[in-house]
Amino acid sequence: AGALTLGGEVDIRSSQTPKDVSQMTGDELRLEFMYLNSSTNSNRELDKVIAKNNAQIEHRVWEDEDNASPPIVYYIGGDHIEYVPSTQETLAVGHGELVLRDPRKPDIESHQSALAGKGTTRFTWSQKLQTLQLSKELYRLNMNGDVEMVHKSLEGQIGMITSNAIEAIAIDPNPYSQSESISELTMRGMELKQLKATGDVYVATESRRVDCDVFDYNLQTGLAKLSAQKGKQVAIVT
Repeated sequence: AGALTLGGEVDIRSSQTPKDVSQMTGDELRLEFMYLNSSTNSNRELDKVIAKNNAQIEHRVWEDEDNASPPIVYYIGGDHIEYVPSTQETLAVGHGELVLRDPRKPDIESHQSALAGKGTTRFTWSQKLQTLQLSKELYRLNMNGDVEMVHKSLEGQIGMITSNAIEAIAIDPNPYSQSESISELTMRGMELKQLKATGDVYVATESRRVDCDVFDYNLQTGLAKLSAQKGKQVAIVT
């Protein structure tokens, strides 16, 4: 259904409400469209966004309409990013980073630690990030190549994980309803629920150091399963 290519420090912004804004930037942005009804070639909808060179996609949400409080932030930066608005599936090739920031006060029953909970979480990688929609609300995030995760809680606790790869499960707390238009350049935030680091895993917090081959961590309960390959060991120092 056609495409539109914009070049030269492109900056595109979109808002669904006064309390949110999505922004996409890059040296070149390509918008690819599709027909909702292929038989009549009518009603074009945005199918994919491709951002190249210094590509960045960010979504911010404020709790108040006056935007006085710090926003919730979902950000992806990289060399080459492809984004599908209808599913929120994203591909980032090359060196890149993913930042999740949630400054809201946590629920009393939710798990909070140096590796999980409210605060700021930053992932970096050297090869690729790919997100896959598993259901309307559930997503799987795969990061490969010298992956590092750094989390800072609202209380200032800092935790770090480094590994060859990280697979994370996240949910969209505000999924699209069937009546909403998905043709806008709009992202939604994601909340991490589970992550699995594999290959040369190193975990560090203020009170503990861990070396293993697999670190399977439930961010909702705070329980982790550690394992090592045959002939190797799990090392925990408290």
